Amino acid sequence: YKSIKIIKNDGFKTFLKLSKHKLQKKRKVIATNQLETIYKTILERYQRQEINGVSVIPSAFPFDELYNQRTINLAKYLSKKNHVSLFVVWQWTTEEVIESAFKEVYHNVFVIPMYAFFDSLYLLKSIAEIKQKYAIFNIPSTQYNNITADLRSNNFTIIYDIMDEWEEFFKVGQASWYSRREEERLILAADIITAVSRPLIDKFNFLRNDIVLIGNGYDKELLGPAYISRNGTANDNVIHVGYFGHLTESWFDWELVFKILENKSIILHIIGYGANKETLIRLKKFQNANYHGKVQPSLLRDYVKNWNVGIIPFKDSSLSQAVDPIKIYEYLYYGLPTVVTGID
Repeated sequence: YKSIKIIKNDGFKTFLKLSKHKLQKKRKVIATNQLETIYKTILERYQRQEINGVSVIPSAFPFDELYNQRTINLAKYLSKKNHVSLFVVWQWTTEEVIESAFKEVYHNVFVIPMYAFFDSLYLLKSIAEIKQKYAIFNIPSTQYNNITADLRSNNFTIIYDIMDEWEEFFKVGQASWYSRREEERLILAADIITAVSRPLIDKFNFLRNDIVLIGNGYDKELLGPAYISRNGTANDNVIHVGYFGHLTESWFDWELVFKILENKSIILHIIGYGANKETLIRLKKFQNANYHGKVQPSLLRDYVKNWNVGIIPFKDSSLSQAVDPIKIYEYLYYGLPTVVTGID
């Protein structure tokens, strides 16, 4: 009856607007209640001396071991050190649904949608008793810059991990939230700065000369046995060449891949995600190309054991020069001779 009355007196658009506002308000209340429960759980673990601290870790990815991504690996590492991670997942809008929101997806790792976290910063006072608190930022956006003061007032140490060449991503049409001003603002505001590669340190050393290099690496517990790749050619008289990882058009050199495939004595295996539909259609035209799609990191060994060579075919650009691919360490761990382009 109330809905019909609003539609009659104020119009259908007003009814929709009021309905949306009511739903958003309800979502905020639910999110607040769920966050209160999480903070209560964390405090109880601290008081039982089961944990020693809390870190806020923003992430562009949901928590999924499939991605084997720097923020995910950090949260897992902290878990082993009895340290809780508030894994704050990026949202483009407040309505965007985040998978496994408000759940403990890994021991001591809680997934929180970004806007729910922003709207409930005042709740951090409930864990004031915990002394070790860090905000390990890696997304230099306005949204995160705007909460540094709130976090610092709640005794969080602000860390900025420069894990990507965000400006170059922005130039190729990705990371639309990026601005150079915001990144510099975060660098100046942070208590500690780390970077994944030397070029990223060199880029910002005019602002700070205390940036610490922390590159990527492998996780032997995830990868399984070492040095399992083939020695020499296989019985089929061909060379098996493999790649696993992201297949973004921004830096992945597909033309080089197609050139390799012209050599019929090479069988190419590609594992990963991010390639566009047209590229995959072109790839499938080659009989000596095997596209395996997404594979759990723990299962990579089942593929790599049949490879002779690992490749990282990147285009030479400012974007590729700044990366420190996790896969290079994983290839070497598996005993794969490795060929890299696009990175000095």
